[in-house]
Amino acid sequence: MEAVLKLGGSLIKKPFQLKKLCIKLGRLAKKKRLTIVPGGGEFADVVRFLDETFKLPALKAHEMAILAMDLYGLFLASLIPNSQPVKSLRKCIKLSCEGILPIILPYEICIKADFKPSWDVTSDTLSAYIASLLKAEKLILIKDVDGIYDRKGKILKVASLNWLKKNESCVDRFFPKIIEKVKIKSFIVNGFYPNRIEKILLNKETLCTIIKF
Repeated sequence: MEAVLKLGGSLIKKPFQLKKLCIKLGRLAKKKRLTIVPGGGEFADVVRFLDETFKLPALKAHEMAILAMDLYGLFLASLIPNSQPVKSLRKCIKLSCEGILPIILPYEICIKADFKPSWDVTSDTLSAYIASLLKAEKLILIKDVDGIYDRKGKILKVASLNWLKKNESCVDRFFPKIIEKVKIKSFIVNGFYPNRIEKILLNKETLCTIIKF
């Protein structure tokens, strides 16, 4: 697999730009072996609200949050041409080799993973986990920001795992730990500028943050 692309739920807030991104990704999949891992989006926000309100058992909240990713994945499948939602890694690899863009519905895969149920583990970490299973060359976290910002509000071209462990950022708290383990080259990029994603896939310089391990 050339790259796993995690599409953040925050992209929903700009529908026109999200649709443009989806069209672009459908086209790129004809040239590159790609897989999409969905974020949780507003579906996960509902789970957060229910958890905060009813103090749910940690495992149940964790399971519901992963199911939220499945829902967002089905939503994305309705927007991305040349895509197909899948539940198995084998089907994912087969479709990507055929030039079709698979969208992983991660519940069945991730519910078996040995992660401690916590909001510190979100779709960022789960996308890294799936990328490791697919032996992906790159992991691209597509968000609504240009990259990771330092304390002065400046974009970091490169962010080390040590920096991520010590500072709040747009990735979840467990993310640097799993990247340290699986060692996949990772990028944070703004999804409202689809050409930046293409440049990363082509190994060209663009505005983003590279995670250094």
